[in-house]
Amino acid sequence: MPNGNIFIYHSFRILENIFAIEKVCSLNEFKSVLGNYIETPIGLAVIISVTEFLTSMLYIAPTAISRDGQNAIFMKYIPISYYKQLIYKGIPNIFFGTITSIMVMAFIYILAKPSILFLATIFVINLILLILQTLLMELVDLRKPKLEWTTEYAVVKQNLNLFWPVVLNLLEIGIIFIISILLSFTNYLLTAIILIVLHIIITYFVNKYIYKNQNELFNKIG
Repeated sequence: MPNGNIFIYHSFRILENIFAIEKVCSLNEFKSVLGNYIETPIGLAVIISVTEFLTSMLYIAPTAISRDGQNAIFMKYIPISYYKQLIYKGIPNIFFGTITSIMVMAFIYILAKPSILFLATIFVINLILLILQTLLMELVDLRKPKLEWTTEYAVVKQNLNLFWPVVLNLLEIGIIFIISILLSFTNYLLTAIILIVLHIIITYFVNKYIYKNQNELFNKIG
């Protein structure tokens, strides 16, 4: 049998199995089974990781300074501290990231009907991760801002800083899964508390570093 026919044959077989499963297991049963697994440390890790991945694709914070181009020099003449300007520039990233997080939670609620406490826990963790992600990406852009560009397309598509969200995202997801796997025998709340405390500490030190070194960090502008 030619390779093309083999592929088509197996594709039809897979579809037949899918429809057979659908007949045996109703949608309500599927939701019930999914609900039993979702409020666990691993379920928590999966949802947070998906949201983390989606928010890392916003590309707002990694280009917070670069988007201003040559006009970024005016940041040095605004009577507002560099630190506050950086915080203001990060607000859109946090805003749209929060919307993304809410959309993911709405989808999960429709699909598996988890408890409100579980969804609230995810929201808090996602918000903390979003703040940390925003600060780190702005820090990356401050280190190597791309201020010379001719089109807005170039500042996004030809900016090597956009490589770092991928790296930091994979690192973050790895940490989340390691902690969740180690605590997979416990309640998801314990995993959540550890993740919250850990990332609050990291966020505190990153924020403190930016605040303390704001003048030096802005030296590469202008």
